[in-house]
Amino acid sequence: MNSREYVAKVLLFGEYTVLLGGSALAIPYRRYRGYWTTSCPQTPPLLPDFYAYLKEVNPLLHTPLHLESVKSLLNDQVFCSDIPMGTGLGSSAALSASLYDLFATGADTLPRQRDDLSLIEGFFHGKSSGFDALVSYQNATIYRKGQELRVADNTDFRHSAYLWQSGGPRSTAPLVSSFLKNCKNSDYRQEMTSLAEIADAACTAFLHGREFLTLVRQIGRIQFDNMKPLIPEEDLPYWQEILSLDRAAIKLCGAGGGGCTLLFSEEVDLAVLYPEISLEQIW
Repeated sequence: MNSREYVAKVLLFGEYTVLLGGSALAIPYRRYRGYWTTSCPQTPPLLPDFYAYLKEVNPLLHTPLHLESVKSLLNDQVFCSDIPMGTGLGSSAALSASLYDLFATGADTLPRQRDDLSLIEGFFHGKSSGFDALVSYQNATIYRKGQELRVADNTDFRHSAYLWQSGGPRSTAPLVSSFLKNCKNSDYRQEMTSLAEIADAACTAFLHGREFLTLVRQIGRIQFDNMKPLIPEEDLPYWQEILSLDRAAIKLCGAGGGGCTLLFSEEVDLAVLYPEISLEQIW
């Protein structure tokens, strides 16, 4: 068995609007990772029902897992991970990717790999897109638009990017349920349709190495005006101030409601400007 590390991920664009058919773009975030070992300085989560779940879904996988090997691993080792749980950085995705990498030969296309990983990660979320786990499995930037999936190469990081772990853990499922309920309102859905179009443009600009800060500022403004319950109350003053800056932008990172926030800047060191919120520079 290899000793590969399985990295966290950051969803740059597409939170929620991907549910409306919009684009999504996620990158591996190698600051955090997980790996299998016999001892772990962190306390890994107990997974007493995981094997039973995998045994149930295994016949549905395009490339089934070698279950006896999975069982042996779960009995003898732990998945040691420093990926913060409940923050949207892909802690369960990395674990799911590791089992698929180690104990399945791997499906021959990205959509099939995503489908298999979706079923494996479903243990943790009830339902998973498989997108996050695919980023960790491929250890690469993944672009999704509708049914299209592809590995993105040669991305040009024109603007500085920061991750702010701004709130406590949150559960994604009720946040998604609330979003879909809100979309039944025609005015709200129209705002989200506009947001999806801007997120699509931001994905394209990023992948082609073009300026995208203006687009991110538009995304952040729409989220602030229409999705305020997803922003921790104590973070709202920072959002207001950063939205007023000419060379900076702020947006949700994933589901919101806690977890992480993304910030971008041009010629502004936001970590120096806001030392009290402990920003991690992604690039």
